[in-house]
Amino acid sequence: MKCEQIQELLSPYLDGVLEDETKAKVEEHLQHCSFCREELESLQATLNILHSLDQLTPPADFRSGLKKRLVKYGLPWYRRLGSAKWFAWGAAAAAVFIALIVAGSLVVRLPGVSSGELGGGLAMQKQEKVASQVAEPELGTAEYRKAASYDKQDIQIPPQGRIAGVEADRERGTEEVKDEYQQKVIKTAELTLEVKDIQAVSTEIALLAQRAGGYVTDSSVREEESGKSGYVTIRVPQERFEAVIKEIEGMGTVRSRHITGQDVTQEFYDTEARVRVLKKEEESLLELMDRAKSIEDIMKVRQELTRVRSEIEMLEGRLKYLSRMTDMSTIHVTLREQKTPDDQISTQEVQGVGTRALKGFIRTTNAIIKVLGEMVVGLGTALPVLILICVVVAVIWGGRIIYLRNKKE
Repeated sequence: MKCEQIQELLSPYLDGVLEDETKAKVEEHLQHCSFCREELESLQATLNILHSLDQLTPPADFRSGLKKRLVKYGLPWYRRLGSAKWFAWGAAAAAVFIALIVAGSLVVRLPGVSSGELGGGLAMQKQEKVASQVAEPELGTAEYRKAASYDKQDIQIPPQGRIAGVEADRERGTEEVKDEYQQKVIKTAELTLEVKDIQAVSTEIALLAQRAGGYVTDSSVREEESGKSGYVTIRVPQERFEAVIKEIEGMGTVRSRHITGQDVTQEFYDTEARVRVLKKEEESLLELMDRAKSIEDIMKVRQELTRVRSEIEMLEGRLKYLSRMTDMSTIHVTLREQKTPDDQISTQEVQGVGTRALKGFIRTTNAIIKVLGEMVVGLGTALPVLILICVVVAVIWGGRIIYLRNKKE
C-alpha cells in the first residue's frame, strides 16, 4: 500500500475499527516506513492531548436556570401566538404598519414634495445611524476598556479571539500574507518504468535519494509467475525534485508519469496567524490569572487557558506536518521487468529454470495433498449420513424379504 493510503487509514487504525486484514497491512507498512510512523505518533500525541483535557462542570445555577427557560418557552410557537398577549401585540403591529402605509401614500401625493427630497431625508437618517454606530468604542480598544469600568471582583472571560485587539491582529496577519510569503506546495510524482534488472535499479534509486539529501520510505521486490516487479518510494528535497525525476527516468523505459502539486500556502499562513493570535490570547489570560482573587475566577481562567494551549499545540503540530510535506517531495516508482523483443534472443528467461521447476513440482504436490485431504474430510463429514441411509435401506430390504416369505406361506 502507498503512503497516502496508509495515512488515510491511521485515524481508523487508532480508533480500532479496521478489519484484521487491513490492520495487518497497516502495521506491516509502519514497520518499514519511518515517515508514516512519525505521522502516527503525531496523531497519537494529539489524541493524548484531547484525552488529557479536564471535563467542564456547569455552574451551580445551571439546572434551575434551564428549568425556568424550559417552562417559559415550553409551548409551541403556534400556541404561544394564539395567546391574548401575543394577539394584542400582533394587532398593534398590524395597525401601525397600515397607518405607515397610508401616511406614506398621502405624503407622496402632497404638492411640492418630490421623491428626491424624500430620498435625501432617508439618506440623512441613514448617515446619522452610521455615525452613531461608528462613535461606539470597538471591543478590544483602549476606549472600550476605559468605558467598560472593569470590576476586579468578577472576572469575565472574553470571547475567543477577541482579547486585547486579537481579532485585528488576525486580520492584519492575513493581509500581510497576501503581500509577502513563500509558496508552500506538496509535490508528488508517480513513475512506472520497465527495466532489465529490478533489484539493481531499486538499489540505484535508493543511492540517488541519499545523494540528493533524501531517504527511502518504502521498497519491495516481488517475484511472480508473470515476472519480477518492484516498488520504491523516496522523499527528496523539493529543490531537487525535478532533477531526481529526470535521473530516474533515465534508468529505464518510462511507461507512465504523473506529477501532482497541492498548494497549501493559504492554509499554512492562516494556521501560523492563528497560532500568533492564540499566543496573544494566552498572554492575556495569564494577566487575568494574576488579577483573579476568588477560586471560582481562577478555575474559569485556568479552563480557558488549558483550551488555548491545547489548540496551540495542535496547530503547531499541523504546521510541522505541512513543513515536512512541503520541504521534502515524494516520488513513487513502480518497476516492471522488461520483456524481450520478438526480434532478439535473450537467455534471461532461462535463468533459474531449475529453481522454478522445483517450485512448480512442490506446488503441484501440495495441491494434490490438499485435494486428498479435502476428500478425506468430506468422507468423514458424510459418514453419519451414509450410515443412516444404510440402516434405512437394510430395514426396508429386511421387511420386504419377510413380507415375501409370509406371502408364500
